[in-house]
Amino acid sequence: MSKNLLKHFTLLGFDRSFSKGLISQIAWLAGIMCVVYIVLTGISYVGEMYAGGESENNRLLDILLVLIDPGSGSESMSSTLTIVCAILGLIIFSGMLISVISNVLERRVERYTKGETNYKISNHVIILGFNRSIPSLIKQILDNENYKNEDPYILIMCNRNIEETRDWLHANISNEYEDNIILMNGVRNTGDDIDRLRLKNGVKEIFILGEEDEPDHDSISMECVKIIANRLNGVSSKIECHVQFDSQIMFSALQNAEIDKTIKDHLVFIPFNFNEIWAQKAIATIPDKEYISLDGNGITRDCNKHVHLIIVGMNPLSWSLAVNAAHILHFPNFKEGVFNTCSTITFIDTEATLKGKEFRRRYRNLFDLARWREIFDYQCMDTDRYWIDPIADDNSNSPYKEKLGPVNFMDIQWEFIEGNVFDKNIQDYMEHITTKDDTIGTIALCEEESDKNSSICMSLSEATRLGANEILVRQNESDIVVKTLRDAFGYEKIRAFGMMNECYKENLISDKYGKLVNACYGDYSLGKRVEVDINDEIAVERLWANCKSLNRWSSIYSANMLFYKLRSLGLEVSTNPNKRITIEQIVNTITTNKSVLTKLEHNRWNTEKLILGFRPLLNDDEIQEWTKDKESMKKQLKHHDIMPFYLLNKEEQDKDDDVNTHLHLLYEKASKDINYDY
Repeated sequence: MSKNLLKHFTLLGFDRSFSKGLISQIAWLAGIMCVVYIVLTGISYVGEMYAGGESENNRLLDILLVLIDPGSGSESMSSTLTIVCAILGLIIFSGMLISVISNVLERRVERYTKGETNYKISNHVIILGFNRSIPSLIKQILDNENYKNEDPYILIMCNRNIEETRDWLHANISNEYEDNIILMNGVRNTGDDIDRLRLKNGVKEIFILGEEDEPDHDSISMECVKIIANRLNGVSSKIECHVQFDSQIMFSALQNAEIDKTIKDHLVFIPFNFNEIWAQKAIATIPDKEYISLDGNGITRDCNKHVHLIIVGMNPLSWSLAVNAAHILHFPNFKEGVFNTCSTITFIDTEATLKGKEFRRRYRNLFDLARWREIFDYQCMDTDRYWIDPIADDNSNSPYKEKLGPVNFMDIQWEFIEGNVFDKNIQDYMEHITTKDDTIGTIALCEEESDKNSSICMSLSEATRLGANEILVRQNESDIVVKTLRDAFGYEKIRAFGMMNECYKENLISDKYGKLVNACYGDYSLGKRVEVDINDEIAVERLWANCKSLNRWSSIYSANMLFYKLRSLGLEVSTNPNKRITIEQIVNTITTNKSVLTKLEHNRWNTEKLILGFRPLLNDDEIQEWTKDKESMKKQLKHHDIMPFYLLNKEEQDKDDDVNTHLHLLYEKASKDINYDY
C-alpha cells in the first residue's frame, strides 16, 4: 500500500510540477541534464580506472560536447561511451528540449485562445459578462470624447468559449476596434478571477453586463460589485461602475435603495436596464430625426388635444415604455375631472386581465389614485364606460377618497384591453384613436417576437398608419425589416426600436441633465436652500455625489421632460438651425406662464413619486408624524405633498418652480446635443 501510495504521489507531483509552465519545464530539463551528465562522467572515470588508463583533463568538456552535438565524437572517450552520450544527447537536446519549447509556445497560443492569459495593462476599461449588445457598447466607449486621445484597452471577461466569442466579435465590430479588445475567460463573482482584472492599475470604467440567459443574473452581478469594491481598498479615486439588471423589479428596487457603504466609498454605482434604456431613447427627450416625441409639435395651455399611447403586448419592455411615458405625459391644458384632457396609456394583450392585475399590483399606489379600466376587445369602442375612478366613484374603496377627493387630480388614465390585436374591434379602435382630431396617437408594437410585430404593422389600416403620430415596431436584432417596410411602402411614421445591437448607440441612462436638474433645486445640506450655479461643474458634481439614489432618479425623470415643457409653452424645438429659440424667448415665456408650469411640474412630480413607490398620507396622525420627522416618513415611502396642486402650501408650490425658473439654462446646455440639419 505504501509503495503504491509513494508511486502515485511521485507521478502526481511530477505531473503537477511539469505542467505549471515554461520555468518549471526548463527546471526539470536542466535537472535531468545535470543527472545524466554526472552519471556519464562517473561512468567514464570508473571505466578508465578499471582499464588502467590516464584521466584526460578535457574529458568533462568532451562529454558535454557529445551530448550537445552527437556527431562530434571524442578520442578521449571509448566508443561505447560516445554512443551512449550521443543517444542521450539526441533524446535530451533534439527531443526533450525542442519538445519543451514547442509545448511552451503551443501552450501560450492555447492560453490566449482560451482567454487564460493575463496581461500587465493599465488605464483600461473593464466589461464583465457578454451579450449581443456588446458591439454597440464597445463602439460607445471608444467613440467617447473622454477616451479619444487615450485609446484604452477594453478587457472583457466572460464565462464562455473565448475562441467562438472572438470570431463573433470579429464579425460584428469594426476592424478599427479589434486591437483594443482583450478577451479573458473567467467568472465575475469569483475573487481569483476578479484579481486578474488589474483593478488598481488605473481602471477607467467598469461595465457589468452578466451572461445571456443566466440564472440569478442580478444577484450574481451584485455579488460581483461587492467583490470589486472590497478589492479596491486603498484606492483613493472612485471608479464608475455601470451594472445591468435584467429584472425590472430589481432595477426599481435599486432606484429606491441606498447602496452598501463599501460600494459607495469605492465605486460610482450606476444601475441600468436594457428596457429602460430603450424606453427613454424611444420617447425622444432630445429632438432628432430618429424618433418623434409623443406630443408631436407640443400641447399648449389652450390646445384641445391630448396624447394617447397604445402599447401592444405586455412584457418588461412594454412596461418600461409605459412607465417612462407616465413620467413625461403631463401638459398644461389638463383640467381636474375633465378626462378628455388626460393623457391615456393603453395596453393591448391576449392576457391583459391577468397581466394588468400584475401591473396594477406592482404600481398599486399609483392605481389607488389614477383612473383606469379593464375591458375586452368588443367593449373598447365604448370609450365612456367601464372606468374605475378611485377618487370620484361613490363605491370606491380607496383610502384617499375623502382626503384627496372628490375630483380626480391625476392627469394620466390607463386602459387594459384583452384581445387579439388582429381582431377587427381592436383594429377599429386603433384607427379611431389615431384619426381623432383631438388626439395625438402613438402605437408601440412590443410583442417579444420581431416577426409578429412586423406582421401587426402590416395589418394596420392605411388610415391608422397615416393618422398615427408614430408607430414604434420592436425588433430584437436589426432594424432592416422596418427600414424595408418604410422604403418599399412609404410607411414614413414607423420606427424600429428595441434592437440589442443599438441599445448603447448614444448613452446608457444618462444622468447628464439629471445632475443639472438636481442643482436647480439647490443645496439643502445646511438645512436651508442655497442656490447652486449649474455652470459650476465642480459644484454640480459634488452635489450629485452626495445626492440620495431616489433623488437622483427623480432628477433624471424630471430632465427627460425638458423639451416637452418647452413645447408646452408654444416654443418650437426644431432641428432646423434657422428656427432655434433664444434664451430671451424662453425667459419671457416662462415669466408669463409661471403658474401653469408650476402646476404642470407638480402633476409630473405626483406621478413620479407614486411610480417610485411613495403613497400619500392617510390621516391626521400621519400628518402630525410628518411635521415631526419628514426624513423618517420619506424612508417609509410616505409623502405629505402627493395631493392636488391647489392643496399645497405656498412654500411647496414655490419648490415646484425651482426647475422651471432654470429652463433657459437647461436648454442652453441641452441644445448642444441637438442634431441640427445643416
